[in-house]
Amino acid sequence: MKNTIVPICVLIISSISILSQAIEDSFLNPLWDIYSNNYLNTPSAGRGFTGIASSNDISGILINPASVELKSKYQLNFQYTYKTRQKWQPYYLVEPFYLEHQCFSGSAGFGYRVNKNIQTGILYNNPNSMHMYLGRVFTLYGEVNDFYYNSIYHTIYVPFIYSNHRLHLGAAVSLTHTRTTSPPTESQGADDYLSTSWMFRGLAGFRYEFENGLSIGAKFQSGGKNKVKINYSGITNEPNIEGIFPWKAGAGIQYAFPKTGFKLLFDYNYAHNISKYYKDRHDIHIGLEAYIDKNWIVRGGFFTLNDFRDKSGGWTNPNDNYNQLFLTIGASFQLKNFETNVAILTSEISSGTIKNTFINGGLTFNF
Repeated sequence: MKNTIVPICVLIISSISILSQAIEDSFLNPLWDIYSNNYLNTPSAGRGFTGIASSNDISGILINPASVELKSKYQLNFQYTYKTRQKWQPYYLVEPFYLEHQCFSGSAGFGYRVNKNIQTGILYNNPNSMHMYLGRVFTLYGEVNDFYYNSIYHTIYVPFIYSNHRLHLGAAVSLTHTRTTSPPTESQGADDYLSTSWMFRGLAGFRYEFENGLSIGAKFQSGGKNKVKINYSGITNEPNIEGIFPWKAGAGIQYAFPKTGFKLLFDYNYAHNISKYYKDRHDIHIGLEAYIDKNWIVRGGFFTLNDFRDKSGGWTNPNDNYNQLFLTIGASFQLKNFETNVAILTSEISSGTIKNTFINGGLTFNF
């Protein structure tokens, strides 16, 4: 006899209707952006996750490929983020579910300036990840176990950036491998669960710098659906289940006040969903950055992360409010070729169900 808790939990933890569960993967959908996003660009994270119209290190590919601007011929960059625990749907069980930090949630990148006009490189990161704790599970063997799901996106990006005086053009291709697992119980023959998928995406953008300190930029990221392969109890099959990747676009503006070292940034981000159970999302980002001296930069910002659900689509908890308002702070310390970055993002000011705090750290070495 085998443990049957896994498929039951898949139905419970999903906030999607039973109809959608038959065709859309429980984890590979934009619902989990409310927690799974890792915001893996620390300078941008500190200033409201802005930077579409600004310059950035190699980790800024997702902000805008055209924002990547290497300070020297080579660059190494490392990022890591930690997120606090989030209570999730406590009304299902006496003990509530939790969304928790999932290791590893970071990135590593290498940038290469081919010449004064062309740059490229490679970046690996986990743009989305989470650990979903489902409490204590009683199995048919009489065992009591902690049960959970681990979900993580592994993504590799290869960018190409062309710069000519004030105009910057960028494009990148990415390959994402998703992996969701749950543990087996201790008994022989107990169930375990594994789902995997692959997805190619494209990114493109531009940035233009005017002479008066004003910069503008825009970006686009392709989306689509992919086939999910499931291995349950050692049996691999490919049911009609798909992961959802919305296509995204954004536009930004930056103004650097002359002779002050002070910058003001504003970004607008749009996500177009391809499922009738979600709606398009519109978010705004505002950021500030100030150079204190040749070594120190401080940052602050604000951004929204709006509810992606179409509440007419059969959700089990339509009255829950997933809208979040984030405040951010950050700083950088630069010494010769090294730069250390830190940022804190928190949505504790939100009035809805979801309130998260992220702590990001990064290290950049130019040589």
